[in-house]
Amino acid sequence: MKKIIISIFLTSMMFTSLFSQEKATPKKFLGEIQAGAILVHNNMMSGILPEASASFGVNFNSRFSAGLGVSTVSFVTATPYIFGKVNFVKNEQKKIIPFLSLSAGYWINFESVNTEHNGISIQPKLGLSFYGKQRKSSFIVYLGGSYYYDKFLPSVGIGLGF
Repeated sequence: MKKIIISIFLTSMMFTSLFSQEKATPKKFLGEIQAGAILVHNNMMSGILPEASASFGVNFNSRFSAGLGVSTVSFVTATPYIFGKVNFVKNEQKKIIPFLSLSAGYWINFESVNTEHNGISIQPKLGLSFYGKQRKSSFIVYLGGSYYYDKFLPSVGIGLGF
């Protein structure tokens, strides 16, 4: 009987300490600004193209968010897109959060008059968000790519989340 009472007491102490820890609730809104490089190697050209994007959305919980954004490559394209982002661990538990994001939009090329350069673009990204002590902002690094006209163009970049 003593063992049962001690077990119940220790279990209740453990749960009390777990639930009494201060947990930061996730922010309701998400904003990210990212900049990176797309690696291009095909018959027409080889090189590195700069890309930039801005995303704004809603955090549904500490693991999932979604929203809208716009990106550009070399400032001669615009891609309005929708995105979804999944954190692999809860935002309150760690300062370094691995994530997977996927955005899909329509690539508009301003440089070419030929409409065949416009089309659907899909961009998966796998990365890490490094949060500060206050959890109000994060530094982001990612590896990803752009799937455009049956070609996958790898990319790498950094960003800020707020």
